[in-house]
Amino acid sequence: MNPRRVARAVMTMGVSAREFKGLKGEYHYPGDRKPVWKWRAHRGIVARQCLGNPKAYRARIETIVEEALRREARCLLLPACALTSGNRAGLLDLFKRFKSVPFVVAGTMLVGKPESDPLGWDEGGVVLRDGKVAADFDSSDVIGVLGPDFQIGCALSSTIKKFYEDGAWTRSGIGKGDGPLIIFDSGHHHYGGRYMKTLGAVWKRAERRSPGSAVVLSYRRHAASPGRSPWAAAGKSPVEYERMKIPYQGSRDYLDFFNL
Repeated sequence: MNPRRVARAVMTMGVSAREFKGLKGEYHYPGDRKPVWKWRAHRGIVARQCLGNPKAYRARIETIVEEALRREARCLLLPACALTSGNRAGLLDLFKRFKSVPFVVAGTMLVGKPESDPLGWDEGGVVLRDGKVAADFDSSDVIGVLGPDFQIGCALSSTIKKFYEDGAWTRSGIGKGDGPLIIFDSGHHHYGGRYMKTLGAVWKRAERRSPGSAVVLSYRRHAASPGRSPWAAAGKSPVEYERMKIPYQGSRDYLDFFNL
């Protein structure tokens, strides 16, 4: 079994790009900076998916886990807010769904009261080993952990750019020349080409430090988007990957497999 076989989820938001833009009226608050409503809307959509039908959402996560294991993935990467609940006990219950997966990196979110501002909800990230919490992180900084056979860097969305800072490697605990590094980024919704350039820049720095390194992004796609881009950087050629479709409530999630 390849210890560097990674499964990356691209989960559907359940709304098209046009429908998402139409949410601005609901989620734009007076005094907001221009793009803030998008993050508020993203959290609101995810909360409805997770809490509107918790049983269906757990089944969705379990299907992703089952397929990742069936195709012998050693590491599984999920988007930001992928594991969402209204309380800590609910989060811990979701963590247990991964007890058969050696290594998982995923975004988490604790939803506040219905009338509260979604921007105030507690969002972060978690590293799981066999379903148990090995480390957690948030948007304040990146972290480094030891994976199955290589070092792993973890970032929440655009925080990944911190890996381009000189002090980040020391802060995160990643040693120089200690073997290949794979950086996992739990992202939110669709990103533009500028973001992909950031991933590439981070990969180049990681590659100079530890040859054989890679960067992989997980995110949520709009319902009608094909999500064709691999959103990964490793080596000089495009990263090859296998894609499988997982139906979900009239749309589909994708699970991509990389041999890094």
